[in-house]
Formats: sequence, structure tokens, C-alpha cells
Amino acid sequence: MIWDGTDVNPAAPTKVTVVNHNDNPQEWSEYHFTEPAEGPQVAGELFFIREGGSTGTHLSGMWRSGKGIAGSDTDPDGTLRTPYTGVLGHETILLLEGEVEVRETESGRVTNYRAGDLIGLNSGQHITWTSKGSFTKKLWVITTDRLPE
Repeated sequence: MIWDGTDVNPAAPTKVTVVNHNDNPQEWSEYHFTEPAEGPQVAGELFFIREGGSTGTHLSGMWRSGKGIAGSDTDPDGTLRTPYTGVLGHETILLLEGEVEVRETESGRVTNYRAGDLIGLNSGQHITWTSKGSFTKKLWVITTDRLPE
């Protein structure tokens, strides 16, 4: 991903960072967030690869959900339903493992994805993300032109 926003980040990283050499790091953290339309949520676990860039917002990491992994609405088989609005920017997702259903709130459109698929979500778009079955993992990159305040 190459990204260049308008505003210069005075605390921008200045070197290449190698954070992890595999897709199962030890440093997973429960994903707690406040969904604007739904309130506080707990949905799976996160691992940050990058938390900034030289301009704009550039975040990347991995997320996972499944049986035995944190989630406020997990079925016994590990299925997790998460209402979600992309408030941090545009999100590009590579689904690494599992299957998901994405329901767009405004249109009602439902699309199913499986490992290997790419998903693009617009900033501000409200969806319901359903991780189907016992395990799901994704690589995500979030970008927007403005630095968070």
C-alpha cells in the first residue's frame, strides 16, 4: 500500500519497520471500541503492524475472531456478528482465513467472502460484519487524508 495524504506528520516514522515474520504473533489484544451507532463493543483481537505514516492516517494490522477469542456477540460455534462503522478512514482488507458475510446497512446488500478475497470499505460506511464459523483472520490497512486529532 502506498499512501500520501495532505498533512505532514511531525512524528512520522523514519525507517522501515519489520514487526512480525508470521501471521500468528504473540501480542494479540482484545479489540475494544465504541461504535458510533451501537455503543461500546468487544470484537475479536487485534495486532498492530503500523500505527502511523508520514502524512495522513496510515494504520495496518491483523484482526481475528473465533471460538475462545474475545467477542461480545459470539455464538457457541465461534460466529461473531459485529456492527461496524469505518470512522478512522477507508479500509482495505485481505481475508486470510475463514468466511465472512458483510451486510451494508444503507442498501441492505449482503456479500459473502472467503479466504483470499479482498474487501474495500468506505470511510463512514456502516455494515454488519459476520465472521462465520470457528475462526476468521484478516489483514487490514486503514487510510485517510487527515491525521487523527
